Parts: sequence; structure tokens; C-alpha cells
Amino acid sequence: MGRELGRISGPLLSDNLLRNGVNLAFDTDVMYLDVNNKFVGFNTDTPVRALDIFGDAYSDNLIVTTLADIAHFSFGGTGTLDQIANYRNENIFITPDQTTDPVITFNGIGSTNKFRFVGAELTGFADQNITFDPSGTGRLVVGTVLDQTSVHVDGNITATGNITFDGDITLGNDPTDTITFAANVGSHVIPIIGGTYNLGEDTTPSVWKNIYATSLVTTDFNTTTANITTLNAGNIRISGNAISNTATTNNVNLVPNGTGSLNFNSFLSIKDNTISHHDSAPLELVSTGNGYFKFGGPTGWVIPLGTTAQRPVNPDLGTIRYNTTTITPEVYADVSDTTTVTTTVITADINIGDTTIYVDTTVGYTVGDFVSAVTPGIFASPTLITAVVPGVSIDIDIPATGFLASGNNISIQRKWIPMIGTSPVLSTDEVTEIMDIWTLILG
Repeated sequence: MGRELGRISGPLLSDNLLRNGVNLAFDTDVMYLDVNNKFVGFNTDTPVRALDIFGDAYSDNLIVTTLADIAHFSFGGTGTLDQIANYRNENIFITPDQTTDPVITFNGIGSTNKFRFVGAELTGFADQNITFDPSGTGRLVVGTVLDQTSVHVDGNITATGNITFDGDITLGNDPTDTITFAANVGSHVIPIIGGTYNLGEDTTPSVWKNIYATSLVTTDFNTTTANITTLNAGNIRISGNAISNTATTNNVNLVPNGTGSLNFNSFLSIKDNTISHHDSAPLELVSTGNGYFKFGGPTGWVIPLGTTAQRPVNPDLGTIRYNTTTITPEVYADVSDTTTVTTTVITADINIGDTTIYVDTTVGYTVGDFVSAVTPGIFASPTLITAVVPGVSIDIDIPATGFLASGNNISIQRKWIPMIGTSPVLSTDEVTEIMDIWTLILG
């Protein structure tokens, strides 16, 4: 027939290849059928699983629908739970070939009670916390120093323990961002470059409200308002209403810069050797006790000087000046009760409400004098002479309060009188006696 039929030596097979409990070996262990346990072995005559391959196995499409055990791993599951199990209760390592810098890529991996990796996201299950807890001396490292990998978080970060940052730190990326300190600061705040950065800005609302400190050490101090209980600057101490010198042997110097002056409440200024008064009100040196003002030194002091025409209008009683016209010091005094003034009879004529007195002579009257009348109630007291027309009239500052007919007298109430020499207040003998007394005093 030209062909041979293959045959199996030994007893003939039963129907349906029934072995009746007798195992079958092909070339000892090339393939072994354990008919009692229903195991098939390749390259082994002691299979322990339904399919037991000792050595390499290759398949373009190996499908295991229930359970596959490979080495110490079991691939399979029960119900809807698929799992990879390790029979020896050891770690599971997935290690690609490290010579080609490979990566392990997952479309999704997770656990029903832990967390889930999906794409580039790590999320938790069932509202449970995600804990990164390295064991032993290990650390949780994100990125490396070499590639400077950054961590980006959208949302809030809460840490109940201590936080340590190494390297540069940027807090916020816009002036509208806010940093809130709810705790105390337990270290120095030191700028990286001295004299470069500000604490706050010189514009509202970027200025700090109050700064509380035990001491303030600064090169320059510029402020609109400073409320300080005690200020120590060098040897100068300002406390309450007192400016004192802590170095008792040194002077306290108030020195303006350049051409500036030392100003007091804008009314009084001191520049070099000059004290200037900048207000229309008089400058008063007032003694609050029983003491008096004394000018020391052997040289003397100079009183104001000027001509008769430059006499101040309406000065205070006791005003002293040197008259360069009469070449004598003079004082503004009340002379209404002296006989010297009343010896001059002036025929006057004035009506109620008039501010001009018509007289037959104006000798002895000057602008700045105060006048009175023999008849009471004609002038408000004091009434100031504001203008004099020689031999014609005298003008006053307050209108007359009564009628003064022609032939009545007016007298000087106050005027400038010489302090030394001939005086309308004193007789010649009295002046001589006073000069003798001054000679005895001065020697």
C-alpha cells in the first residue's frame, strides 16, 4: 500500500481513551498525564497543577479563564474580584529591563478600600485618607535635586506636624494674595540684602498700623506720627514732657541743618544768634511764681530803638524803647493824674458819635497817645489818638459817647515819657534828686 500505520505499543486503549486510573507517560516526562488528579505535565512526570510546565512556555494567545499559577503567583479571582496573589506572603516586584530605561505604564490600578491610580491621578476610595508613610529611616521624596521636579497642588494643604523647607520659598504670585500668621514667629526675620527691602509701603493701605518692639535700632527714622513713651537717642532721652541728657557732663544741642532755623509752634524761631517772633501778638516771658527775670553777664542788653514816628501804636503799659529822635530811652506810662499834663488848656469841640476833636492847639499830643476829658462819659476808656492835624484837630479810634462843647478841656491819659532827664511827670528838682540817687547806686 506504500504507507505505514502508526501504532501505540502495549495494551489496547479502552473506549474514549479511558485509562482506568493508570497514568500515561510520553517519553518518560516529555508529557505526563496524571489521570487521577487530572493534571498534565510537560518536562515533568510529577505535575501538581492542572497544567504544569517545567521550563519555558510560549504562546501567542494564552487565555486562562479561571486561575493561572505561575511560579509563586496566582492569577485569577473569584466572582467580580480579579487579583494577583503571592503564595509566600512576600513583596511583589515588577522590574522592567533597566538597561533600556523602561517605565511601567498603567491605565488604571486601584483597591476598593485604599486608593486608585488612574492616568496621572491618585485618588482615595470611600472618603478615606491617603497616607504616605515611609518605614524606618526612609523619606518621602518627590522629584530629585537633579531635575528640580516641582509639586503642584490645586486646593488647600493642611499639615498638623512641623514643616521644614530647604531652599528658596515664594509665597504667593500676586499682590492680591494674602498670607495670614495665626501663630507666633519664633525666629529672626533677616533680609538677604541689607538696606534693600521695605516692610510695608509708603502708600495707603500698604502701611503697617502699629509696630510694638522693646527697642528700635535704625540708621534713619522717618515717620508722620510717632507715639513713644520713652525715646532714647544717643545720650538724649525724651520721656513724657521732659528732654534730658543721660550723659550729665554734655550739653544738649538742638542744631538745624544748613540755613534752617529752630522753630517753636511756628510763632518763634531761633537762627544763629537771632530769636525771631512771627506773630502779631506780643511775645511774653511770663513768670508763674514770685521770681523775676534776670539777664546775666557783664556787658548789658539792648532795648528796641526807633524814631518818634516809629513808636508802636497802642502799646502795653510799661513798654520800653530808645527814641533816636529825642536821644533818650522812654517808657509808655499812665500820666492821666499828673499836673504836668493838665496845665495845658485845649479848647475842644465834639458831638456824640464824632471821631474828630476840633481844638485850638495840638501841642503835646501825638499818634499813639490816649486821651480823656474833664467831663466824664465823653470818651470810652481808653481812647486812642489815631491822627493829629497841627493846630486843627485830633482823630480818635472810638466815637465820642457824649457832647463836649467848645471851651472844655481834654488831657493826655497815657503817653511816651522819657525814663531819664526832663520829664512831664517829674519836676526839675525831682529829676535831679533821682539822678543823684542813681549816682550813689552806680558809683
